[in-house]
Amino acid sequence: MNEYVENLFFSIIIGVVVSFSTIFLFEIYSLLQKFASSLFIFSSFFIILIPPIGMSISYLIVNKISETKTTGCGTHSVIDSYLYKSGYISEKDTLSKTLASIITISSGGSAGLEGPSLLLGGGIASFLGKRMNLKPKQLSTIFLCGASAGLSAIFKAPLTGIFFALEIPYKRDLAKEVFIPASISSIISYVIFISIKGSEKLFPSITDFSPLQINMFHLIMNSLFTSLVALFFIRFFKAINKIVSKINFNPLLIAMLGGLIIGILGLFMPQCMGVGYDMIHSLISGDYKIFSIEFLILLLIIKIFVTSITLNFGGSGGLFIPSIYVGATVGALYELISKL
Repeated sequence: MNEYVENLFFSIIIGVVVSFSTIFLFEIYSLLQKFASSLFIFSSFFIILIPPIGMSISYLIVNKISETKTTGCGTHSVIDSYLYKSGYISEKDTLSKTLASIITISSGGSAGLEGPSLLLGGGIASFLGKRMNLKPKQLSTIFLCGASAGLSAIFKAPLTGIFFALEIPYKRDLAKEVFIPASISSIISYVIFISIKGSEKLFPSITDFSPLQINMFHLIMNSLFTSLVALFFIRFFKAINKIVSKINFNPLLIAMLGGLIIGILGLFMPQCMGVGYDMIHSLISGDYKIFSIEFLILLLIIKIFVTSITLNFGGSGGLFIPSIYVGATVGALYELISKL
């Protein structure tokens, strides 16, 4: 059996294993999130209490169990493992950082599930590849297959996983040799996931849309507006990271402080907490029209701030979904402003 055929065979196995693992991940998240939500509804006191507890537990899990000891965006760990370690990631890092991400998000931290799903998928592929004594090049290939399978399942979008495998690891190139194996893993993972969890999309589709309805001026202006906000988001996120790196306090206290800030802001603006799927759905569906311009501006600022606090103060998770949240808010805000 040559290397190419082996990769195709392994991609099938990885697609199946990662899909069931992602379902398990999602079930744990759903259970913890429902428990936290019930406490939030029971008393507003828990909105302030739960995030510091969640952030602290998340930090301690990574600090005590993982090998690399780095919290924050899980996607970075996946990319680093592919580029610098030939797709190797330890079992301790996979399990601890995945669990830390789930706890961070379910307790109110602003982050995305794509981070832990990528990490879990890549980690499972890395584990299987090491047990089968694969060569570094093969291990890198199936590592991307696993990561793309995890992303495909959690987003219910196989193309998303495939494009990740092709493009994300590079700045100016595509991992063309991974296309077919990653496609197989992503499609298998997606089919199994929706067969068990349902095919309802995370975000609504706009069925009554026609390209002829596009106003090019507003399209360009909205794109420029969104780009400026995105640049601000990046700079602000990095500024918070730089500030935290210079603080000499106990990291556990920093995590608790970050959770307390999230809880206090969440008390007044609960829409900024957690993954934010419901709010993104409302913004894309057009329900934002019930909100005022002032509310959307405040929501945008707080979401950027809370996300930066979550991922720089000891929490873990993905940064992609918060970016979509910010983009959707900017689009809704622009439409309201343009109609004045």
